Amino acid sequence: MDLYALDSEVVALETTLSFLDGTARLNNLLSLAWYLRQSQNDRSLMLLEDANALLAQITSDPSQIEERIQYQSRGDLIRGEIHWLHGELKQALKFAHQALQHFSALQNFTG
Repeated sequence: MDLYALDSEVVALETTLSFLDGTARLNNLLSLAWYLRQSQNDRSLMLLEDANALLAQITSDPSQIEERIQYQSRGDLIRGEIHWLHGELKQALKFAHQALQHFSALQNFTG
């Protein structure tokens, strides 16, 4: 995932969002939340809430735990950066630690 996206890419993600479901929608939600994290904090957080609801539905199978952790890590990074941008450093640190724990767990899966 790129650090930033062109406005046209963001518009394309927004446009296709209503046509997607399942994992494709989840990936789109997280990508869009990532790209909007600095410019539209509230919208980014709303997208993450939608992603969390969808995540609970599509990754309930125990065999998908690694995939679930990857998605949660992405959300934690986005939330952490938004809190950091607002000067909420304790909250930002909390999400950074959660992401680090998730990444460590992923390393245990692939290690």
